[in-house]
Amino acid sequence: AFSRYQVEQAATWEHLALLRSRAVAGDLERAQRTLTETRERIARQEENPWPYVADMRKRVVEERGVEDEKQAALKAGRGGVMDVEFLAAGALLERGLQITSSALPSVPAMLRAACTGARLETLLADYALLRQVEACARWQAGRAVETLPLQGETAALVAALVGGDESAGYGQVYAALV
Repeated sequence: AFSRYQVEQAATWEHLALLRSRAVAGDLERAQRTLTETRERIARQEENPWPYVADMRKRVVEERGVEDEKQAALKAGRGGVMDVEFLAAGALLERGLQITSSALPSVPAMLRAACTGARLETLLADYALLRQVEACARWQAGRAVETLPLQGETAALVAALVGGDESAGYGQVYAALV
């Protein structure tokens, strides 16, 4: 029933989520086999995912990518973590899973399989830095965060944890990321 739903009724956003899902309980071998087979069936039927992926990304930015002169939307804002993740998942759907094995694909692996070159390596280095900033901000806050202040004590601490110049403040570190 799960596989049939995914193939016949699920929306593209559900397919994007399924691409990186994994079995975590029960009969792990059977569940992982079902996930792998379902992903392969979805990829064979998926047409051009980019219009839907772009529309979905636009909605996320509008709903959760709130930025202003005081805060940056690290995760859902333009140039944030989710932009790279949407790009990788869209590439995986577009390529029909030709770029992965049955293992859970990482964002860098999906992107490297879709393209190569210096611009990709720059994107991946920026993505790694964004993830580092996100991890430091999450550690500092004690919970997941989507926005970060651009000035103040929290900004200085996150910048210092990431390795930025504390006197420059987080705003300059973030500006270098995006």
